Amino acid sequence: MEGPAEVSETDISSVEAAFAGFSTDYPEALVRIASLRAEKQQYLLFGWAEFYPFDMTAPSGWKTGKKPWTVPGLPGWTLGFSTERVSSSDALRWYVKAASGGVNIALTAPKPILAKAPALAREPNWGRFSTAVDAPFAMRWHDGPRIHRLVPMERPAGPIWKLRANVEARAWLQDNLGFDPFTREEWLCGLALLATDPVCASFRVFPSSRTNAGETLSLHLVPRRTCARTADLTSLTVHVVERRSEAWTSIASIPVTKDGFATYQSPQLTDRVGWAVVCKERGLLRIHEPNSWVGQINIGMAVNSGTKQVEVPSGGRRKPPQTYETPILSPVQTSVVGGPVDDRARKRLRRLFIQRRAREQREQAAQRLFGLLPSSSSSAPSEIETARKEAQDYIVDLVRRARRRLIFVDPFFGPREVRLFALQNPHDDVTPRILTGLLGLRTLSVGVQGFQVQQGLQLIADLKALETQLGRRTPVVRIMPGQDQSIIHDRYLVIDDEVWHCGPSFNELGERLGLIIKVPNPMQIRLMIARVWLASQPLSQGSPPSAEEDA
Repeated sequence: MEGPAEVSETDISSVEAAFAGFSTDYPEALVRIASLRAEKQQYLLFGWAEFYPFDMTAPSGWKTGKKPWTVPGLPGWTLGFSTERVSSSDALRWYVKAASGGVNIALTAPKPILAKAPALAREPNWGRFSTAVDAPFAMRWHDGPRIHRLVPMERPAGPIWKLRANVEARAWLQDNLGFDPFTREEWLCGLALLATDPVCASFRVFPSSRTNAGETLSLHLVPRRTCARTADLTSLTVHVVERRSEAWTSIASIPVTKDGFATYQSPQLTDRVGWAVVCKERGLLRIHEPNSWVGQINIGMAVNSGTKQVEVPSGGRRKPPQTYETPILSPVQTSVVGGPVDDRARKRLRRLFIQRRAREQREQAAQRLFGLLPSSSSSAPSEIETARKEAQDYIVDLVRRARRRLIFVDPFFGPREVRLFALQNPHDDVTPRILTGLLGLRTLSVGVQGFQVQQGLQLIADLKALETQLGRRTPVVRIMPGQDQSIIHDRYLVIDDEVWHCGPSFNELGERLGLIIKVPNPMQIRLMIARVWLASQPLSQGSPPSAEEDA
């Protein structure tokens, strides 16, 4: 079978030599390919070759429908997913040629059909595999397969990025591939080899004898076999490791006998045990990171003993009254399965480690509480001023970190806050952007000459004065929709890709108790802010925001 890429037979032979014995371990393979046809061009979405060990028969190939699936809303665009059964040699040759450019998405067709793909780089090197890979296309029976991958080294093509926004297309990919490649972008536009353990059909490690004086672990390996052939278990070695009290304690190398049974005697009760199965010919086949055994399980049960009805009063014309029912659950039974073991030192250390990690997590949390806690005596003015200064310094430190994006969102952000915070960033490429509210701009404040003026008028005059000094670094201010009730209620500070949620307004930081915390999903908030920014009005006459002023 000739592939599309210009790869010499010498190069293919060298790769086949690196995978020596591969065709014997895996006679057949199933090649699965998902592709997009758009703008008269085929594009690779993802593909993998699944190799079947000698004791299994690969299923026949199939396609999802007689014709490619039409993408709703995109005329002329189609998605295809095909599976073709080929020999392992042909699958490997296809994979090697795809690594050099051009992916043939029709292996058994008279003429190749080429799909456009980014430049691909192999990981790991030819002849080697990675195990314990988080591969969303692997199935349970693969039992932690060995994976080789061709990693895309460029961004996906434009049509693929456009497909990303099509909900129906992504649902189709989820149904046919078993996962959505747009949520697992490390696989998008790439290829992979999937090869299960060719020696062991199953492998188990379990405690078979346990006392306070020690523990015996039993190992049971079942070889792959057919009427004509049985895999040689004696080529395997099992390495058993133990971690206890956050440290490595032991490692034991256990040769496997022909019958597939072996034991490991530990001088004490084990804690977290892991293992690796290594073949002297094929290398690492399986690995399991250290994990604890389940010693005791507590089971609690409750029954629904009735319901209670709650009435919510009306909150005005737009908030009618409501009524709902909530169940009442009563505990009826608690069961304990298993029992604790006498390993007091390890348990004590584990509790101390958990406490330390919890404390470190609290100390490293991206949050800060502003203001003074209540005390028996009223806070002195100096204490209030100190609290206000600490809060302002914290915000200023965040503002100075911005390299690309600096946005303030606060319905009451006024002239004082512009100078106190927005001008603190020293980088010439950063133009502060401010989303404020109409109600805050209507309030009166003391102007430059001591007269009371609306904050909006004062801010316009101040920005004009700053423009002569700062030029393009002059803050850009826009007024959120909503008149006196701004469409955004909360306060936000955007620093490059980060978003911080601030409880109090920036004009009263430190005066009352309030919290600022980094948002765990910033993209959602940035998109919301970008849409409100486009719908907002400039503080004074000016051009609408450009496309670059998005999330």
